[in-house]
Amino acid sequence: MAGIDMYKNLAPFSYGRKRLELFSTVQYKHLNKTITFPVSLVELNNVAHSYPVVWQRNKDGVELVALVGLEPDHNYALSGHPNFVRCNLLILEAYPFALGKTDKEGHWQILVDEVIGQGEDDPAALRNAEGELSEEADHRLSALRVFAESYGRTQTLSQQLDQAGLLKPWDVSLKIGDRFVGLRGLEVLDRDVDIRRLKLAGVIEQVGWDAIHLATMHELSLFRMQNLLEARTAAQAA
Repeated sequence: MAGIDMYKNLAPFSYGRKRLELFSTVQYKHLNKTITFPVSLVELNNVAHSYPVVWQRNKDGVELVALVGLEPDHNYALSGHPNFVRCNLLILEAYPFALGKTDKEGHWQILVDEVIGQGEDDPAALRNAEGELSEEADHRLSALRVFAESYGRTQTLSQQLDQAGLLKPWDVSLKIGDRFVGLRGLEVLDRDVDIRRLKLAGVIEQVGWDAIHLATMHELSLFRMQNLLEARTAAQAA
């Protein structure tokens, strides 16, 4: 399923459910400890202008993710830091709703993370006074639907890149203040330009524009690492 590491207590969601408290995203404190979130092709242009878009390997293969921080508790997708263009990741816009596995008919299962938010702001209700889905609930479920529309395609393309031998480990070591911070478990396209061009040509023959677009936006997004480093270094010095 999408972004399994960001969830704490997943359960199936039914549209017949009557009650659920919907807190603002920043009130779900555990999310600040997560620094990678799944990305779908439909939001790629927006996300790549703010954060590095890379791959993360899990038990199901590889998943396209946005790197939104360098260390836990420094998640810039939630902080509103001035270094970053306002970028609402769909998977966060949808929270606590989550995307499960597809059923036999190919429909995505909707899950909900049963977590209580922390903070002074009152949560929104799942339903309004008329018993219909509230505006907030509809917004979050709509974000999940948009994410789901191209998530399957995103995953298929990521697996094709992996099978073509295009994804390579991206081990990063950065100096922050007087210490070094390492990032492990992330992958990027092969840095050898000639090999990448040759292998990518085969994937492009299979899927066309999507492969070109993803490869281009991935490369451009890596420049956003500087934004992450500057933001974290400034916080360290403060």
